[in-house]
Amino acid sequence: MMNGEEFVLEVGRVLEVLKYRNVRLIPNMPEFLVGVIDFRGRVVPVMDLRKRFRLTPARNNKNRIIVLRARKEILGIMVDDVTGIISLEPDNVSAPPIIFQGIGSKYIKGIGKCGGKMFVILNMVNILNQKEIGFMKKALTN
Repeated sequence: MMNGEEFVLEVGRVLEVLKYRNVRLIPNMPEFLVGVIDFRGRVVPVMDLRKRFRLTPARNNKNRIIVLRARKEILGIMVDDVTGIISLEPDNVSAPPIIFQGIGSKYIKGIGKCGGKMFVILNMVNILNQKEIGFMKKALTN
């Protein structure tokens, strides 16, 4: 959940959902990469999804960090809340409307319907581009 809206991620990409914890700041990172956490002995960068989508950051006791695979990278994404797991049948998933083409469309995989609700399915493969991944790796190794 983010900004009062529910979004969907592919459950196969999710490694774990964590309660929000302090994130260690790394200087000179893009604004939406807020720092790193220790995840099972591994340093994992954390992205504030609100900042990535140019929304006002919000912190509360429901914030979660979803640790997932995006391409070959492990990444934490900070969200307002996680409300549950749903199963979307292929017949209930459609391509994003043509109006979404352009700015932000690379982050949208499709639109799903379940239980009378509509959900935006996020495309986590495109959440970071190659330049951002390279910048992130360089910053973490220095």
